[in-house]
Amino acid sequence: MLVSGVFSGFSQSNHPVTWTFETKAVDSNVFNLIIKAEIKELWHIYPQKTSGGALGMPTQITFEENDTIELIGETEGKAAGEGSKPNAPYFSKGAVFIQKLKLKTKTASKLNFKVRYMACTNAMCLPPTTKQFTVEFTEKDFKKE
Repeated sequence: MLVSGVFSGFSQSNHPVTWTFETKAVDSNVFNLIIKAEIKELWHIYPQKTSGGALGMPTQITFEENDTIELIGETEGKAAGEGSKPNAPYFSKGAVFIQKLKLKTKTASKLNFKVRYMACTNAMCLPPTTKQFTVEFTEKDFKKE
């Protein structure tokens, strides 16, 4: 009985990081994919690039190839949440990652992506976690030119 209690402490509902995403139109058929991490108090995650010496692994966002969607530039990450420190070596309140996308066709399309990260406190880290997401674009997302 004690063993099952230990594992339930790491269940999804108790995980210290919650991920959400949304898209915002930037231009004709160009969107920002905004990926947000809400991080519980005492926990943090690391940016995509770290200066080294960090206890945990950097956050990794990977996109599945899709012939109908073009990734523009690299995914940019920044601290988010009230009281976040902009130059901190990790994100402790929240994080926002933005990837610019261009829809190359005027047909419905899906983009699958993964976020791999490690949630840590100052004393320990949880094992790396991978979350999978799908963003869907439909004909209504295309602006008339």
